[in-house]
Amino acid sequence: MHTPAERIPRLVQELDELGRRMYWIRQELVSLAVAAPPPGPLPTQPRAQAAAGPAEGAARGTATAGPARTAGPVGAGEADGSARAEAEGAEGASPGGGAEGASPGEGADGALPGGGVEGPRPGGGVDGPGGADGGRLLAWAGGSITLVGVVMFLVLAASRGWLGPVARLVAGGLLGLVLVGAAAWTHRRPEGHTGALALAATGFATLYLTLGAATGYYRYLAEPVGLGLGLLTVGAGLALADRWRSELLAAGTVLGVDVLTAVVADGAWPLTVWLVLVPQLAAAAVVARRGWPVLALVAAVFPVLYGAITVLAGGAADTARVAAVLGVFLVGSGVALLGKVSPVAFAAAAVPALAMAVRLGEWRGALLAGAVGVCALGAARYRPARLAGVLVGAAAMFQATALPLDGAALSGVLLGQGLVLTVLAVRTGHVLPRYLGAGYGLVGLGLAVARDAPAHALLVFPAEPYLVLGRPDRSAMATGLALAVLSLLLAVAAGCADRRWWVPAGAVGLYGAAGTVILLALLVAPTRAGFLTGHAVTTVSWALVALAMLARGVASRAWRVVGLVLMGATAAKLLLFDLLALDGMVRVAAFVGAGLLMLFAGGRYARLVAAARLPGT
Repeated sequence: MHTPAERIPRLVQELDELGRRMYWIRQELVSLAVAAPPPGPLPTQPRAQAAAGPAEGAARGTATAGPARTAGPVGAGEADGSARAEAEGAEGASPGGGAEGASPGEGADGALPGGGVEGPRPGGGVDGPGGADGGRLLAWAGGSITLVGVVMFLVLAASRGWLGPVARLVAGGLLGLVLVGAAAWTHRRPEGHTGALALAATGFATLYLTLGAATGYYRYLAEPVGLGLGLLTVGAGLALADRWRSELLAAGTVLGVDVLTAVVADGAWPLTVWLVLVPQLAAAAVVARRGWPVLALVAAVFPVLYGAITVLAGGAADTARVAAVLGVFLVGSGVALLGKVSPVAFAAAAVPALAMAVRLGEWRGALLAGAVGVCALGAARYRPARLAGVLVGAAAMFQATALPLDGAALSGVLLGQGLVLTVLAVRTGHVLPRYLGAGYGLVGLGLAVARDAPAHALLVFPAEPYLVLGRPDRSAMATGLALAVLSLLLAVAAGCADRRWWVPAGAVGLYGAAGTVILLALLVAPTRAGFLTGHAVTTVSWALVALAMLARGVASRAWRVVGLVLMGATAAKLLLFDLLALDGMVRVAAFVGAGLLMLFAGGRYARLVAAARLPGT
């Protein structure tokens, strides 16, 4: 059993809750009455009823005022004021039961018969020009101008010698506290919510900018201390926005802080980046709780912007700048993993770090890009950042490869990476490794064909880079052989990964196979005889591979088509190249060997097809 002393607080709470509900019901009824179409004019009243109008109007006003005064603790003042207004309107009513000057069919204060309230007239009222929207715009414009004035006071006062630094900071802090207190006071009444949001956003932004000036401009606070106090300040503002359930307040606070932070940081761009990362970090909790995408977007834009400026600004690429851009990536990607913003935000967060890696160059840049790539690929395990994480990770790993390497080493590593990713796609069946492997492989193949293992060097003898001034370069031959083998293996893996790629994979395979055989022959005998022998063996080897594919193609249409195409390529090489380029016994061996293989392939293939068509086989 509860004692009377314990029951009284519970009763007060219940009455308070009842009052809030009654006030909410009253507001809903008023809004429904405003939305209802006004009825037509009432019929003319008889003289007897008109004479009794004032008394009945007063009685109705008294009856209306009675229940309104019984409202609960919250909203009671509004109810009493409404009742008094209705009673006064009833006392001054005209004999028709309406207020003086009111149109027919209207009651006191524009009330319609039956207790309704007339909606706003066209061209005026709360929702017309200069109404609620105008007041909201005016309030936020005033807050923006106030913040600009605060920054001017904190920064320009130092150059003009106005007051002392401590006095300026104290004045800024007091102004922020006064604005926040005024917001809390104004928010107590529903009609003051718009102004309260603008006041609160301006107040918290003022407090944060004051701390930023104390940290970056006046150097009164150490950076960790200033950032910690700033986190508490902006966290309090976002907590208030969460309590008031206002994304506008949260986004306005973060926007006001981010836009003007660069001014109070006095050109220290790494510190500027950290000062805008603090609001983004504080906003992450509110975004996770409320799912406010606008807040997440506003908080993510300025760290990327200031991070890019940090990379492009003059000065050495020191540790502070590297740490700042890496912080942009880590915080931005972490917020993106919440799934409340577009995956584009994840990719954008990596831009400053990858740009800084290019500026660092060579192994330092490769280390930074590699760190970004590892983190991005790790984040790709989670659905919100799956595609963006893979793309960012692939780009970062490519950058980590390209920065420290050059020449044939770069071509070989890219071909190797493409081969590994393509084999991974074959083993797992995933699509992304397949396309990433194709991308890496195409870049490496392009570099190899254009520079390190050119295709024209396989058609003309002597040709650079394998022979320079008539002297063989065995190191260049070995490099070209390695690139040719990698190209051949990549072509085979790509054909297995996706059968739709058999045409480009086949072309790359022909290049790889020809390069492998010809360069092996040149390594053995770096003369014209070795070059011609290599081409003859290449022609025969193509015919052998085509025969094997046709043998397997009896039960598989894909293998059959590829085998026939390769046999056609062998015949074309014989007629278009070997007939003109080869001479002597080498030409004879190439034609006889390839011809015999084609004869055998034709006969064997015909027997296999006939056997496959027999019933029971």
